[in-house]
Amino acid sequence: MSYVMSPAGGLIAHNAAFGEMFSAGEPPAQLRRWGLLSEEARDGALCDWESEWAPYLLADLLLARARYPFEETLLALHREVKRDARLAQLADAATGLDDSPRPLNHARRGPGHARFMTVGVEVLLVTILFDPAP
Repeated sequence: MSYVMSPAGGLIAHNAAFGEMFSAGEPPAQLRRWGLLSEEARDGALCDWESEWAPYLLADLLLARARYPFEETLLALHREVKRDARLAQLADAATGLDDSPRPLNHARRGPGHARFMTVGVEVLLVTILFDPAP
């Protein structure tokens, strides 16, 4: 699975395998917002969201804000995240998403683990390696 997104989290392009990861068959237009604030991510797709995903997604958001301090979409998302009751209880991790396996409930393939490999600065090319649960 792979996709290209802007530093603010806007989806630029993706392959069909990435689209299959979502229950609607299409990924959301704003991936950072989806991972941090959507119920589909929190209570379905991103297993153990509070411990395995949200702290790392928060760290990714803070890193993007540091790199692009005047990017309006990132500023607005950061304000929205600060007002969210579930996220307010969590601390960000020391690092963002990395090659560590994270539990994922793939819409078509079921439960398993995903590892993220990211390349780029101006746009991010992300490859997700998915290992289905046995």
